[in-house]
Amino acid sequence: MDTKDSNGNILENGDNVHVTKDLKIKGMSKTLKRGILLRIFG
Repeated sequence: MDTKDSNGNILENGDNVHVTKDLKIKGMSKTLKRGILLRIFG
């Protein structure tokens, strides 16, 4: 399964993602807040 950003680009290992809105993640008690910078692994 490919994961894409908001522009349709496929995300790869080591890519950085800037969260633009609060995200509720299924199965997690925390919410990813807007403005957080994440690095993609997997």
